[in-house]
Amino acid sequence: MNDHPRKLVYCMCLFTLSLTLAVGVPEALAQQQNCTEKLAQAEQFYVEVQPEEAIALLTECIETNEFTQEQRQRAHRLLALSYISNEQFDEARDAVRDLLRFAPDYQVDPVQDPPVFVTLIEEIRPQIAPPVVAEQPKRKGGISKWLIIGGGVVAGGVLAAVLAGGGGGGGNGNGNGPPPPPTIAAPPPLPGGN
Repeated sequence: MNDHPRKLVYCMCLFTLSLTLAVGVPEALAQQQNCTEKLAQAEQFYVEVQPEEAIALLTECIETNEFTQEQRQRAHRLLALSYISNEQFDEARDAVRDLLRFAPDYQVDPVQDPPVFVTLIEEIRPQIAPPVVAEQPKRKGGISKWLIIGGGVVAGGVLAAVLAGGGGGGGNGNGNGPPPPPTIAAPPPLPGGN
């Protein structure tokens, strides 16, 4: 049996897989590192009052989704701050909306965050609140329905017991019905009475 063609196919598959991993993984890591560097650079641009440059870097990395969760939150915040700095308030609102969609529990830092940013967060947060789950309609009948059903079952059981017991002919002692009820003795006289 000749295994040479099978080994050749196997080797070609391994080579292709190795090449894919060798090219793909480092490229993804490079993009991640690249966006990490761009975030740091955008923060520097913001500090140096160069909002256009910060916006360009942040927009590119946010669109490619190459950030970690913590970096994404920082990027959306910085993007909103850069738009505010550049007096692009509609875009700043959109960036705050994206920030709150991504991190609904985001807490502002009144010391570090400018008042305009804090105001935007407070204004937009109620709009982003998770949808309220609709209240379930109350069922008709509720407990009273079950009480009626339970009462019917008990009544049916009593009726079945009476019918099975001979039809209620009274206890005449001849075995054709339930025995007569026991007689109850009179209570003893009260002390000190006649």
